[in-house]
Amino acid sequence: FIKKLLEVADYLNGDWKPDWNNYNQCKYYISYSSKTRTFFIQNCWYVNSGIVCFSSIENAKKAIDIIGEEELKQFYL
Repeated sequence: FIKKLLEVADYLNGDWKPDWNNYNQCKYYISYSSKTRTFFIQNCWYVNSGIVCFSSIENAKKAIDIIGEEELKQFYL
């Protein structure tokens, strides 16, 4: 599944790549709340925790739409 998420991120992000040395560049990633059973977008500035990042909130939301919540739940649960 991670391969599919990376492919979608590459497609949506285009030429953009996260620059972990640039603390002014915000990166966005998909999170899941088991309490509310919903996906939401979080941001990070400078910590690379091995997550798939997106250049914008809109791209992260598009990734959810492209992959689908049911398939994403399999990864996050």
